[in-house]
Amino acid sequence: MSKAPAGPPGGASGLPPFEPPVPALSSLSSSIQISINDYEDAKTPKEKATALQKIQLAATKLSRATTPLHQQFMQNNFGPNVNVAVRIALEMGLFVGSFLLYPFIISFFTSARNPY
Repeated sequence: MSKAPAGPPGGASGLPPFEPPVPALSSLSSSIQISINDYEDAKTPKEKATALQKIQLAATKLSRATTPLHQQFMQNNFGPNVNVAVRIALEMGLFVGSFLLYPFIISFFTSARNPY
């Protein structure tokens, strides 16, 4: 009998399985719960705003802790702002003449006059 071919180690993508540490997740969960309680107990708008910021911060940390690095990379590099910029550039036709200007663009970005 022949065995089915084994896939790459760690799953279909070939990356090792992503397992965030349980103590870190527990700590972040507790932090979110405490911040929610603070928000519910807040009396003034300033206290509510401070508690809401704490909730948002802890939720962001939880999101980062539970998102694999390759997914974070993709989200950062292909986020909505990049998509919008590319769409606007396409609609404006900015890429139409770029092949004619290619040598100039390369020389500009590699020169000492480049402000970027």
